[in-house]
Amino acid sequence: GASAGEGRVSTQSTGKQFYTDADLTIGAKVNVWGREVTICDMDEFTAHHFKCKFNVDVPAPIVYKMSEEMKQEREIPPYNGWGSEEDSKANCLKLIAQAPKRDFIKFMKKDRQGLESHVLRYLARMDTNRPIDIDRTFIISFFLSDGTISVFEPEKRNSGIVHGKFIERSRLNKKDGGYYEAEDLFVGAVVNFRSHQFIITDADEYAKTYAENHKFPEADFERIMEVVASTVSDEKMSEEFTDLTEVGIEPFMEFLEMTCQEKLSQHAIMVIARVYGVPLHPKITYDLVLRLSKEQLSKVDFDRYDELLLALTQALEDVDNGLLEPSEVYRVCIATKLPLKTDLLTSLIQQCPKTEGRVDCQKLVASLKSKEGTEENVDFIPTSKFAKPDKTASGWFGVTEGAHKGPVHAIRINEFKEDLVKIRHEISLRKP
Repeated sequence: GASAGEGRVSTQSTGKQFYTDADLTIGAKVNVWGREVTICDMDEFTAHHFKCKFNVDVPAPIVYKMSEEMKQEREIPPYNGWGSEEDSKANCLKLIAQAPKRDFIKFMKKDRQGLESHVLRYLARMDTNRPIDIDRTFIISFFLSDGTISVFEPEKRNSGIVHGKFIERSRLNKKDGGYYEAEDLFVGAVVNFRSHQFIITDADEYAKTYAENHKFPEADFERIMEVVASTVSDEKMSEEFTDLTEVGIEPFMEFLEMTCQEKLSQHAIMVIARVYGVPLHPKITYDLVLRLSKEQLSKVDFDRYDELLLALTQALEDVDNGLLEPSEVYRVCIATKLPLKTDLLTSLIQQCPKTEGRVDCQKLVASLKSKEGTEENVDFIPTSKFAKPDKTASGWFGVTEGAHKGPVHAIRINEFKEDLVKIRHEISLRKP
């Protein structure tokens, strides 16, 4: 046999120096370096060895595994705030801790791609009556790539509160179990992040559009309209809004909140306003756009008007009439590096007087060169965002994203009523 240093086990109960194969049978208790071990079972080869050598039948195996009834459910200790919750939980599940697995495919699909940030941002305030916390505002960011949430508090001068990171980016638990998902965040929602209760008061344009495009429950336009159609009757609508083509946004929202009560959230009512809203934008006229253009050119001391006119003239097919297609005017202005922003330049070409749908180049340059009307300062608010011109299309200016995407001051109530009638009819057809 081998020496004790090579793995021999000394015996204390039998008086022998070493255990032999005769001692290692089922039910035998073996003292291994001060610890008593019971042999519970053996393989077929060992059983055959005992039968051949000792001419004994092997006893029945001893049941050593714990039954399902006796098993105790593993209790996970509460999260203590150190590190991420997934990492802390992984330390409790295995003896050798392993990093939690992440959804790499989701990360690749929902990570930032160019201008597509895949981050939903919301404005929130604390749900509290404490005077010091009532006016505090927070920015909640939901990262679609991994479902994590961060909370940031913007700086507010003379508030006496340190601004900056309020909650580290991590996955946050809901009270009823599970993690907060993108669908749980909407305008009017009350969320609880690590014992801090917030009320979401607004969302950025990307978050609103993303929720509508992916039909989140509180931004699903079809579902919202069906709720309104089944709750608000025609008589009630006619009684509240009689012979009106437009109604103010505040009376309309108050009416829906009162009639639909808890069936519609603030976000759902906002979706209706975005679809049927009348945009809160000043009327864009040629004089307004021309003044703004001249103001921008004067700020950068632009004086290459002769060069601009020469480039426009060279692009003319018929030099005698001096008329040029709007798309060509846009192309030449970009080529000569006219220092105007794209939306302002596009609005200028769209609003300027035209003859047979074409621009008089000399009059346009002369209007820009003139010093009249540059004294007034006007803030420019474009009614829509314009894309680059399509030379093959007749109307290359029509590239609006929808008037409902910006602030609204009224609702087109007639269109809203007509759509409700259609939806009620569709609901009645679906009933058996």
